[in-house]
Amino acid sequence: MKNIKSLLHRSAYGIRFGSNNAALNSLFFRFQPNQQMKNLIVLLQILEELSLHIKEDAVIITDDSRKVRYKESDAEKLSSIFNYVFENYHHGVDIQTAASLACMSEAAFAVTSNGIRKNVFAIRQ
Repeated sequence: MKNIKSLLHRSAYGIRFGSNNAALNSLFFRFQPNQQMKNLIVLLQILEELSLHIKEDAVIITDDSRKVRYKESDAEKLSSIFNYVFENYHHGVDIQTAASLACMSEAAFAVTSNGIRKNVFAIRQ
């Protein structure tokens, strides 16, 4: 359990495992529907296996919470924009309304939503 605790602590802001591990891959197939206790044991086995290979196979994505840019307020803004687009796509959506939902200027919204804007908001500008 000490190894698992260390793994979870080190990976708090993201971790990526690179190589194929046959033992680990086979463990994933041991999950069974409606077998909570057995699945918990399998999960612990997977975490233990990962913790044993953290030095050679893992890349810590970031270890600093200040580098994580996700905020709950961002999710709320995105959700309101997606809802607006979903509910109004057939009537036409505009960048002004979407920007106001995100609490942003049109210019700032255009820069941060460039991929979306080209496909959706450019239609009715």
